[in-house]
Amino acid sequence: MKTRILMLLGLAVWSGCTSLRRDPDVALLEALEFGGAPLAVVAGLKGTSQSSGAFHGYNRVTDWRVVDKKTTADLAAVLAGAVRADLALARQPHKEGEATIWFHSFCFNPGYAVRLQSERGWREFLVCLECDEIYVFDDGGHAWNHHLENTEVDKLSYLLGG
Repeated sequence: MKTRILMLLGLAVWSGCTSLRRDPDVALLEALEFGGAPLAVVAGLKGTSQSSGAFHGYNRVTDWRVVDKKTTADLAAVLAGAVRADLALARQPHKEGEATIWFHSFCFNPGYAVRLQSERGWREFLVCLECDEIYVFDDGGHAWNHHLENTEVDKLSYLLGG
């Protein structure tokens, strides 16, 4: 059986466990897709938190800062590209007996929170440059995660100052 494998990360923190999710939800990825973003704000994260000021369950340790237009455009390009890459894979037709398998490792410690305002509403990202993973959320309650390619990690590290 032919298998396409992508490394993706789960939200739960379980020591050394892995799980897999089959046949990604095309509608979910389509909902999260976005184009350009005229505004981006970034904050630093460290550790988990259930406080009211937490960002998707993570403790925000810096104030939100607005980034300049060029950095906003560059961040939007990298992050939108990640969602589109997974959407393109999810849309590929499967032959009989073929499946897409998405692996998750359960170690996620995001150092950055990014909020992008797009023409389709807010997109929020948790970015972990330790395990090269991002989570993306929208204001409609959709969520997805993506394993970053080396070029994406390099660009995000530079843009976020990591």
